[in-house]
Order: sequence, then C-alpha cells, then structure tokens
Amino acid sequence: MLPSSYVIAGSDVGLDLLQFGNGHFAFKEIIPGFATSAQFMALDNNNTIWVAHPYRGIYRIDLNDSAHPGVKLYTEKNGLPSYLKNHLFKIKSHIVVTTVKGIYEYNPASDTFEPSALFKTFFGERNIRHLKEDAAGNIWFVEDNNLGVVDLSGRMRRRSIFPS
Repeated sequence: MLPSSYVIAGSDVGLDLLQFGNGHFAFKEIIPGFATSAQFMALDNNNTIWVAHPYRGIYRIDLNDSAHPGVKLYTEKNGLPSYLKNHLFKIKSHIVVTTVKGIYEYNPASDTFEPSALFKTFFGERNIRHLKEDAAGNIWFVEDNNLGVVDLSGRMRRRSIFPS
C-alpha cells in the first residue's frame, strides 16, 4: 500500500489539504465547514477527522461528502467529563481522548464518548496529557510532570513512571 499523496494540516483557522508532488507539499484547499484552531487531530478508518480543541471540546468532521463535510462538536453533553483540557491521539488503531478523568473513546452506536475499557486497565482515571505508541507497541505517556510507559513487550503488562 502506497502512502497517500495528500496530508491534512491543522492551522489557527481550520484544516488545510496539502498535496505532495515534485518533491514538496503544496496547498490544495481549505477543508470547508471548520474554521477553528486544530492542533491535536487524527483520522479514523471511516473518513472522519477528529480534532481536540483545549477550550471547546472534540470536533468530528465527516469527510464522506468532501464538498460539505459534516462538523459536530462534542462536550460534556456528549459524555466527555469536560469540554476543557481534552487531547486526542491514535493509539492501537483507536482514536482516544485524554481527559481530566481518564481516557475516553467514541461510541458510534450512542454518538457519545465513554471511558475506554481498553485503556482504563492501564491508566484508570488518571489525567494523562500525552500518549505515543512506539514501534514495539508500547504506550508512552505524560502525567503531570512525569514520563511513563506501559510496557506491552512481555506477558505481564507493566506501567512504569520515570522520576523527574
């Protein structure tokens, strides 16, 4: 499978579609219908972009109709503990949101966010600020001022926090 020649980039005023060609990326168009800053974002397998805004909540941008993408904002009314301090990552092929009350995932059946059963076993209701999966499948995280890792390389899953 070849990588896509397109990239979606977040900016202070929305999402830009860039196209790679002749050795560089060039601006192609602005994604219509979304005009807010986008720093934390991920693309799922259903042609949907998810964007976390630290002061508004989580945006879902459905690109199935590229001329008129569907945009929806999710807040505490949609299952998140708060519309503040949410960060979004793609870990283990899951779109996850780190919140002040643990890690949440989107449930398409109810169109809401719920605590993640998979990640609750690792993190409980901890206030994780950053997640990153490494090449070995381990999950690195930042909690407060501490760096840690969930080591998934052996039979025993182990969470370690490194002293600051």
